[in-house]
Amino acid sequence: MSFQDLEGTSARPLAPRSGSPDIARSIFQLNTAVSGFWRLVDSIGTAKDTVEHRQKLVNARQSISKLVKDVSAKLKSLNNSTDPSLPLSKKLEGSKLARDFQAVLLDFQKAQTLATEREAAYVPSPSKSRPTRSRFPYF
Repeated sequence: MSFQDLEGTSARPLAPRSGSPDIARSIFQLNTAVSGFWRLVDSIGTAKDTVEHRQKLVNARQSISKLVKDVSAKLKSLNNSTDPSLPLSKKLEGSKLARDFQAVLLDFQKAQTLATEREAAYVPSPSKSRPTRSRFPYF
């Protein structure tokens, strides 16, 4: 058997994968965003905790919330398909994606709770701005 024979007998997928890779990619992006949010939360109460840092936290929360809504809608459309001929593997894949999504959501909720507690406990340091020049050069 040669390589040409092997290439000719390659198995091709019967049907293109519907939205699963797109949903998996979105869940990965969400997980990455939550990891970045954790880094921001870990900096609360340190020297890096400035007004700009708190704004980054707000922006991260908003972008993660948008991602959550998008992924949730995609998962609902995937799991709500009433096609009885849908193979079991697709159903299992959808449930695995839903579990992964739920795990990322739980992690984000923990990070949000900790962020809220720390934001209430610590006041951000003033912004790191450029030093102002004195009108008197020797003082």
